Amino acid sequence: MSRRKYILLLFGLVMLSLVVLYPMLFLPRVEVVRDKGTPAEEPMEQEMYRSMVYKELNVTVSMSSLELLELERFSRVFQQEYPGLFVNIQNIPYQEAYETLKTAARIGESPDVMLLDTTWVHDFAAHGLLKPADAVYTGETLSDHLQGLLQPLKWNGYIWGVPKDADPLVIVWNSKLLRDAGMEAPPATWSEFVRVTGQLADMEAGGAPATNWVNLDPDDARQWMVWLSSLEKTATDPMAPGPIGGDRLERIGFMDLNASRVSELSLNYESNQLKAAMEKGTVLSAVVTWSVASSMDGVVVLGGESAEQPLWINGRSFVISSATEMEEDARMWINYITEVDRQKIFYEHFRKLPTRVSLYGRLTPDTPPDWLRQRLEAEPESSPDPEWLQQFLFYESLWKQWREGALAQDLFIEEWNKEAS
Repeated sequence: MSRRKYILLLFGLVMLSLVVLYPMLFLPRVEVVRDKGTPAEEPMEQEMYRSMVYKELNVTVSMSSLELLELERFSRVFQQEYPGLFVNIQNIPYQEAYETLKTAARIGESPDVMLLDTTWVHDFAAHGLLKPADAVYTGETLSDHLQGLLQPLKWNGYIWGVPKDADPLVIVWNSKLLRDAGMEAPPATWSEFVRVTGQLADMEAGGAPATNWVNLDPDDARQWMVWLSSLEKTATDPMAPGPIGGDRLERIGFMDLNASRVSELSLNYESNQLKAAMEKGTVLSAVVTWSVASSMDGVVVLGGESAEQPLWINGRSFVISSATEMEEDARMWINYITEVDRQKIFYEHFRKLPTRVSLYGRLTPDTPPDWLRQRLEAEPESSPDPEWLQQFLFYESLWKQWREGALAQDLFIEEWNKEAS
C-alpha cells in the first residue's frame, strides 16, 4: 500500500471514530428525584440505556428512600423483559402528593402512572383524571385481591386502580404501664382510660417517672379520627367520625386540660423516636401504622380478640392517568410490580401488608394476626363517595388549626359538628 493511501485510510478511521464517539460526550444528565426532593444520579448504565430507548413511562410515587430503591430494582428487571422502554420514577413527599398530582393532572401534565392513597382514587376518577384499570386484572387475580382493599377502588361500574399494599393505622399501648395501672388489657371505654391515667398520675406523685398518655401527630388528622372512634361502647368507623358530643366532648377537654401529656411525634419523620418512647414506657398509647406497631417490643396492639376496633386501612394503589399515551405499557408495569412474589418481598422488607389473599399464611417474618387479615378481607359496608375526600380535608384543616392554637376549642367543635351533621 502506498504511503498516500495509508494516510488516507488512517484519516478515514479517525473521522469514523469521531462520528461514533462525539455524541456520547454530550449524553443528557439524568436525575431521579427521591423523597424530600433530594436528587440522586442514576447508575451510569441506566443513564446510557435511557438515551437509547424510544419510549419512556413516567411514574410518580410517595414512599421511603429504601422502598424507592426496591421499586427501582424491580423496574430495572422489568426493562430487561421489555427492551426499548425506560421507566422514569419520581418520588415526592406524601404531604405534597395530593395537590401536586391533582394540579398536574388538571393541566394535562400528569405522569403516566401514579401511586395514590386509596382514599384519593374516587376523587381523581370523578374528575376525569384516570383511565379505568379493569384490563389489568384477570379473573384469577381479581378474586385474589382482598376485598377491603379492592372495593374502595370501584366506582361507576369500573375499577380505577390496582392495590399495592396497606399499612393500617392502629392504636398501640405500653403493656408495662397498663400493668402498673392494674390493667391486664388495654382500656375498652373512655372511663377506663381516665382511670388508667389517674392511676399513673398518682404513681408519678409518689416518685414514678412522668409519662405522656397519648401521642397524636398534629399534622395527621387520621390519627385523631381513629382515637376519637376508639374507647366507645359501640365501635364506630373512623372514616365517618360523626359529631363531637358526650364522651367525645370530655376527650376535647382532656386534651386541652392535659396538653402537656399529649406528645406530638410525627409518624412520618420521627417514627424511631416514637417507637423508642413507646418501648421505654414514656408514652402510654399512640396511633401508628401496622409496620411500625409490628416492630415494637413491649406493646399491645388494640384489637387482639376483637375485630371491631377502629382501623384506618391506609392503602396505596397504582392508577393510570387519563392523559397517558402509553396505557398498555402502564398496565404491564403495574401488573409486574404488584405480582405476588414482589408483594411478598415488600412485606418481608417493609412490613406493608400485601393485597393478595394467596400470600397470607406464608408470610415471614411475623404473619399478620387473623383479626387484621379478616378486616382486610371483609368488603366495607360503605365505600367513600367522590365527595368524601373533600369532607376529610376539611376535618384535617380544622384539626391542624386547633392543634396549632389558631382555632379556639368551641369554634373547632362547632365547625366540626356542622360538617358532620
